[in-house]
Amino acid sequence: MSDPQANEGHFKVGAGRISSEELEDAGVVPTDYQVTLDDDDAGVCRWATKDEIRSMYVDNPVTASALQPDVWTLSTDQIDGESITFGYSNGASLTTTLGAIDMNYGALATRYRKSGGIAYPADDGGNVIINASTAPRLVHLRSWVHDQLRERSEQRLQMAELVNAFASIMASNSGLDGIK
Repeated sequence: MSDPQANEGHFKVGAGRISSEELEDAGVVPTDYQVTLDDDDAGVCRWATKDEIRSMYVDNPVTASALQPDVWTLSTDQIDGESITFGYSNGASLTTTLGAIDMNYGALATRYRKSGGIAYPADDGGNVIINASTAPRLVHLRSWVHDQLRERSEQRLQMAELVNAFASIMASNSGLDGIK
């Protein structure tokens, strides 16, 4: 078996994940500001600082593509199925659906997983977890889009009621009310 520190504190990720305890047992001890990063891009598991992860963290996009709701229904279900592309300061991009962002609070990240230049929060098994606890900005974006759709829908209803009231007044004053 090779020396785990022979690769400057990097571990090759094989069939399984290396736990934080295994890293510490191998003498690779994190500082207070370091987290476990499963770097799929480099094929290693290592410690990383939160500052290193910040610019590529999934919850820190610098751009987002426009979303186009169904103009007839303004359905939140329809908009949740729409693709949205986020751009990051390191040049990476992520395309997903708006509905893939879980608006509920859930488990906190116990490690991070980097893939395609983007760092994602993950659980002990390396499964990506994007929810209100781990990606509050993305959750706020999805919530804001839903609020905007509801607001536009309510405005349309008010406009329809106003048009109906105006039509009723015009019909009663036109003298054509009794003509059929």
